[in-house]
Amino acid sequence: MDIETLRACRTFATALGVGSVIWPATKHVYRRLTGRAQQIRNDVDKAHEQVEKARKATDREARRRRKVEEFASLLRRRLIAAECVDESTIPPWPEYTPNTDTNPTQKE
Repeated sequence: MDIETLRACRTFATALGVGSVIWPATKHVYRRLTGRAQQIRNDVDKAHEQVEKARKATDREARRRRKVEEFASLLRRRLIAAECVDESTIPPWPEYTPNTDTNPTQKE
């Protein structure tokens, strides 16, 4: 191969973006050799587990809250239907206040 053919190949390879492929490939190989890729994967898996655990805890709390609200509603209806209880003495249903606390996963 003469020098002009090499220059043409180099220009063609650069035009196709070979340089943009070599750098990420080099980073990937380096991470594999140093074990960094597995550490990153473990960190991501751990974060997913924490999110899933928090989601399950939130669902569990919401389910319990709904059960208590349904029971309170049933008791309220029974009080209203009871002849011995004056309906004006039954306290009103509490209003929900919006949650203004920050999310514990947000950085302050």
